[in-house]
Amino acid sequence: MQTPALEKPIEEFKPEYDMLDLTVEMLKKAGLVKEVNEFYLTNPWIMQATGKSFEDQRFLLNRFWNMQLISLPGTASLRYYLINDGEPPDWLIPFYQQIIPFCIENNLPRQL
Repeated sequence: MQTPALEKPIEEFKPEYDMLDLTVEMLKKAGLVKEVNEFYLTNPWIMQATGKSFEDQRFLLNRFWNMQLISLPGTASLRYYLINDGEPPDWLIPFYQQIIPFCIENNLPRQL
């Protein structure tokens, strides 16, 4: 399954962009509006990420997504895309290309 187009290329995102807002946009454009509203935006780690630096948001997003993925079998290779260093596109592009399609197929995020 292909992911929907974003407003602008991921490569144009800068560190001052809000990673939380970008992931919400990606997930909602992928048709996961209900999942985002019920299980993503209400999660304590995601709520804690609001207004934080890119590095802090990435840490909290990785924590959230690792827990979501580890709850399903066969996701070890996907979890490698949740990197702990690099620039925003280094995290966002694999998230968009690899994690989002898996979320669509498996109705993630969900309550754990």
